Amino acid sequence: MKTLIVCQSVHHGNTRKIAEVMAKELKAKLVSPSELTTGFAKGFDLIGFGSGVYVGKFHKQMINLVEQMVKVNGARAFVFSTSGMGETKTFNIFNKDFSERLNRKGFEVLGCFNCPGWDTFSIFRFIGGLNKRRPNKNDLQRAAKFANEMKSLC
Repeated sequence: MKTLIVCQSVHHGNTRKIAEVMAKELKAKLVSPSELTTGFAKGFDLIGFGSGVYVGKFHKQMINLVEQMVKVNGARAFVFSTSGMGETKTFNIFNKDFSERLNRKGFEVLGCFNCPGWDTFSIFRFIGGLNKRRPNKNDLQRAAKFANEMKSLC
């Protein structure tokens, strides 16, 4: 199975840590959005899209990548993120928003993953941030399990 993981991780490398674990499990190529062209999805069986969350949204480069890409028909994808507040079903539904962007481009989104990440944005920096030492060992194990679930769906 040919797999690609596209990841944008800026401040503390939280999302990159998750992406590296997933890439290892899936034997995937790991790239940043700036390394890709609009037709990048062709030839991959599964593509993971990961980003830190910035003011409730995926990184602008990830959003621009999807908005500018060539439409695909039924390509399989998964979405993952790290965030200071964590994601719930009723609040901070950033994975859902990004998944909907992928659906509009013709992707079948197989699943979503989120875990807390160290966040020192805005006032949080004055208290040492939220979720220091996250993602942790348990988060990385959950990420590996999630990646294997995505592999089993292909």
